[in-house]
Amino acid sequence: MNVVPTRHELRRMLQLCGWPRLTVGRFAVQGADEWQAALPRLTPADRQTLTRRLAWPLAMATNPARFRTWCAGARGRKREQFAQWCGRIAAAVAYYGDPEVLAPLTVGLASLPAPVAENAVKKCMFLATGRSTSGWIGGFLPPWLRPVLLAGHYSDEHVRKIAMHEATHAWVTSTEQEPFALRTTRESTLVWATPAGDQEREAKANEENLVRLLTAAWLSAAAHRP
Repeated sequence: MNVVPTRHELRRMLQLCGWPRLTVGRFAVQGADEWQAALPRLTPADRQTLTRRLAWPLAMATNPARFRTWCAGARGRKREQFAQWCGRIAAAVAYYGDPEVLAPLTVGLASLPAPVAENAVKKCMFLATGRSTSGWIGGFLPPWLRPVLLAGHYSDEHVRKIAMHEATHAWVTSTEQEPFALRTTRESTLVWATPAGDQEREAKANEENLVRLLTAAWLSAAAHRP
């Protein structure tokens, strides 16, 4: 899959990273003014290369505290082959659902920067139906994990993208924030809540735009994984 970010998306990525000093072709570029002048001259190949180089800086920029905590715990860890990394995620992730969905879920998580992936594995559970079942009933699920619901009837590629998107939400938000569900007057009913007020709606829209941007960057990086 060939993912080429637009100039607007790339401008936002650079802004999030503080307009860093990077070499593009034969030229070093740094600061907002130089980047604004350089962006129109970048070819699609240049934009892809630059996006791959921004993958980890974007993770650091969008949650510095979690990124620093992950780095402190990862000191001395050996770099893994992608297949090994997928295997470790598959063994650790809390997944409940159709067995065919586990593989694309695992590949999606493994395609994220490691701090983002491990945050999702640690703090989320993933549920799916629609691939080989139309529904299922199980035991009680861990109440300390945030639920991520996946529509299993979609293609493996789509499931992979959605897994990356939802794991990115988990990266940029806190587990202490209110879940996006509201208990109704019926004691046992949960419904999706419409954000109350302009400020909350704007915050949700801003988060969604940020997550889409980050997912696009990490998809681009994953498309050129060695």
